[in-house]
Amino acid sequence: GDAPLVFTPGSANAHGARLFAAALRAVRRLGRRAVFLTPHRDQVPAVLPPQVHWQPYVPLGALLPHAALLLHHGGIGTLAQALRAGVPQMVVPYGWDQFDNACRLRAMGVARSCPAYRLYARPLQRHLHALLNDAGLHRRCAEAAARMAADAPAQAAAWDAICHRIDHQAFGEAAR
Repeated sequence: GDAPLVFTPGSANAHGARLFAAALRAVRRLGRRAVFLTPHRDQVPAVLPPQVHWQPYVPLGALLPHAALLLHHGGIGTLAQALRAGVPQMVVPYGWDQFDNACRLRAMGVARSCPAYRLYARPLQRHLHALLNDAGLHRRCAEAAARMAADAPAQAAAWDAICHRIDHQAFGEAAR
């Protein structure tokens, strides 16, 4: 079937019931498959149709390359994974830096956003439909993913240096 829409309010958010209820109604109206990610099962509607799957955890790096879009809270790690995968984003910020992150993603042309208190099924459905059908947005997401991939060797070298330093600190000279 079609690539699923992925929804997560963030792993630390214990107040995502309204988001998942709106998402379920929007997904049904759009006739799309979805994955709901949260470790808090009580946030997810008790009965899900066969095209909607709940998981407490899935590594975003494995899931997002197969997703049509990601709706999330605007956390920096989550948005970075979506940029890396070239996936359009719908950001529903709750607090902290999430509002600024949403603004930056919109300025890049790779996302839409809506504050959590304004999230209802019909507006969400309109946002999702627009994200799924915007060819320019998909091109910009692919360009963002290509830029991140171009930086991969430098990121890998930095990570190796950090891990090497940690090994030396943890195990002393024996690690050398």
